[in-house]
Amino acid sequence: MTCTVKIANGIIRLPSELNLPDGAEVQLTVPDTALESSFAERYANYIGVANDLPADLAANLDDYVHAILPQADSQPRRGKLICGGYHFAPGQRR
Repeated sequence: MTCTVKIANGIIRLPSELNLPDGAEVQLTVPDTALESSFAERYANYIGVANDLPADLAANLDDYVHAILPQADSQPRRGKLICGGYHFAPGQRR
């Protein structure tokens, strides 16, 4: 017989219709995906490392990545346009 169960606080809860006698041996197979760490666990060493990024990085990411700078008469969408710690003249590329 095979059944799928959930773990609650480290305890395996069997379906109520499954009555096993005390001392019965069962085989437990844990899928590989259950043993994998989460994204946050895998990258925990990098969380909070980049603390000197521009405040408007999320809004202007493409501009920073491609060093697309505003024209003389335009302004960045939010904050200051600083690419890699360097200030560029309008129209100048990195």
